[in-house]
Amino acid sequence: MNANVVNLEIDDYLDLYLLAGQMGDKSWQNDILNALEHYEENKSNEDPVLIIHNLWLEHRKINTELLDTYRLLRQDPDNDVLQQRVSILKKQKVEVCRKLYSGEKRAHHYIL
Repeated sequence: MNANVVNLEIDDYLDLYLLAGQMGDKSWQNDILNALEHYEENKSNEDPVLIIHNLWLEHRKINTELLDTYRLLRQDPDNDVLQQRVSILKKQKVEVCRKLYSGEKRAHHYIL
């Protein structure tokens, strides 16, 4: 299994659907709709331990980006782009932490 597999969320699928529409790619849109129809089915088949592992990897990646951005922000405190990046990364971190919390609760029930 490839450790770099990306698990898309519903919002990601919707963004891709809109992009495919803008490009006029009906076939791609149909593929995305098919993936959305089977989204919950596929989510429930995933190993909870693997989900948690992937979330921790994502959490580590966000923390690294956040630290790097803070270092850059120290050099240029008035940089609006860097400040916006920090805000986005913080929101991503909160979302991943929320998923980790619910995933660990689910995995605990799965293991028991």
